[in-house]
Amino acid sequence: MTDISLKDSPSFISSGKTNKLIMALYMVTDIMDKEEPLRNKLRTLGVEIISDTHGTLGNAPGKITEILSFLDIASAINLISEMNFTILKKEFLELERSIKGMHRSPVVLSELFANSADRELLSASSKGQKTRIGVQRGGTLLHALQNISDKSNEHKNQRRENIKNILKDKAGGMSIKDIEEALKSKGQAISEKTLQRELISMVKDNVLYRTGAKRWSRYFVKK
Repeated sequence: MTDISLKDSPSFISSGKTNKLIMALYMVTDIMDKEEPLRNKLRTLGVEIISDTHGTLGNAPGKITEILSFLDIASAINLISEMNFTILKKEFLELERSIKGMHRSPVVLSELFANSADRELLSASSKGQKTRIGVQRGGTLLHALQNISDKSNEHKNQRRENIKNILKDKAGGMSIKDIEEALKSKGQAISEKTLQRELISMVKDNVLYRTGAKRWSRYFVKK
């Protein structure tokens, strides 16, 4: 294929990569509570980045920096998995480099349709050669994230089953600490924060019910 150079083409970046990346961001944040401020902020910034790629790209890098900061917080408090965080961070950094590169040198179009699923590294020759911006093959990121999302759901479902199995024969219910210790004794240990969020979610989904409050809370399987 003959190389075709496209200069300053924000709409091309949007259709070729940004849309898929923001869709992936929506997929990852979909498991967050709808009232979670980080969820809404990340999605708002994502939509604004798409708007920027259809207009001026000048504001997009700053918004990407904000997204990376919020993703870092979400990962630190276990709102998203470390794997999803790592993938999204890498892709947003790549997008940022691509956007900045659009203003310096042309894109080599043949690189955008490479058969390999691996991205080429951003490189620029000190001798003035073209900057070659590697863009992941269409759908590869979403496919990878979908697989991760499916596995995450499997883990979540298994975690719920483990909790239900522990509680099902406990007529007097169990405290969070009791459940945590019981899971640990069966080799199914999870962090206290993750367990707390899962129990709250299971109560909201009518899988469990709770009596008491705070440290006096006890959980029961809903019949």
